[in-house]
Amino acid sequence: MHTASSKLEIYTRHQVEIEGLGSRGEGLASLGQAVVFVPKTRSGDVVEIELVAREKSRYQARVLRWIKRSDAHAHVRCTHFYDCGGCQLQHLSPKEQREWKISWASHWLKRSPLAPYFDPEHFQYIESPKAYEYRHRVRIHAKDSQLHFTKEKSHELHPIQDCPVLVKGFFEALERKAKELKSFPSRSFGFFNGQLLEQDATYSLRSHKLGVGANSFTQGNLFANELLVEQVLNELKDLPRKKLAIDFFSGVGNLSLPLSEVFERVIGVESHSESIAWAKKNSSKIEWIEGEAENLISLLDQAPDCVVMDPPRGGSLKLCRSLMGRPLPRVIYVSCSLGSLIRDLTPLVKKGGYRIQSWTLIDLFPQTRHLESVVRLDGRDPLAL
Repeated sequence: MHTASSKLEIYTRHQVEIEGLGSRGEGLASLGQAVVFVPKTRSGDVVEIELVAREKSRYQARVLRWIKRSDAHAHVRCTHFYDCGGCQLQHLSPKEQREWKISWASHWLKRSPLAPYFDPEHFQYIESPKAYEYRHRVRIHAKDSQLHFTKEKSHELHPIQDCPVLVKGFFEALERKAKELKSFPSRSFGFFNGQLLEQDATYSLRSHKLGVGANSFTQGNLFANELLVEQVLNELKDLPRKKLAIDFFSGVGNLSLPLSEVFERVIGVESHSESIAWAKKNSSKIEWIEGEAENLISLLDQAPDCVVMDPPRGGSLKLCRSLMGRPLPRVIYVSCSLGSLIRDLTPLVKKGGYRIQSWTLIDLFPQTRHLESVVRLDGRDPLAL
């Protein structure tokens, strides 16, 4: 029996019933006044756990033994799910994953400075066309010719014999590579058109063929990427003038090329040398500039009709601050991190004169806690000044 003042020791064992889901998809349980996070569990599960870490009154735990599984457990397709750190939500149905992801995004927004400026009831949600066999990119290890993923919240390796979220043929190609090289540390691989990406490859997007190098960034789910690009273009349909768009963090042109279908002129800005080299091969119509977005803010002096940005997970607060006070008709921000997205949008909305007109959540990675956002912001239209 744990009282309110009981101090729980790390590496002690306890029996708990899971009461809900936390902000990272873990099961939540209570021990006295302490909150315990238990990965890969859900409401109604009863498990024996071991506490493995503590932060104030919050504890991380691992399951030692299942005493009772909730009847609502979804069928788990992967035999490695409970050991591998790649997926967190296979034990939830697609409907429950959707509900949890919307709830999680709403939780973030309601507790942020943006809460007065956008109602999460107005979130749009786009599901991935495929719940499994969708990933074209993966980071994986090999040891003694055997493929490994890392365990949940650990650097410890777990050997795997299959991965149902990878596109067909990808895992078999990785197995051949592991047998060839015997061992390699954490390494990112892509798989396009039936080939393991080690030199170069292409992928189709609308009417375009995009070349990509082994170290260039591409979305991990090309099926959902089509929907992401379509959503960005949908947010531009009512823009009255389409003379110039600037695409910051443009990569190999995943958004720049579709933007060139509707804008007279497109500038793509990318700092990664390999990506910008491929971008130039992918389109000679677009003006490509190699450099850090934060160092090319002067491009905004050209008064673009739209700025599109898809920064890395850390976001780009400096670029967003530079947009403050500039009367751009539209900004489209694509993000894989709600935390950095909310941080970056806050100055634009609170002090920069921009309004959030739409916020679309895209399930780019089913079976995981990850979520993509496409946010449309409208500023003042220079033509109306």
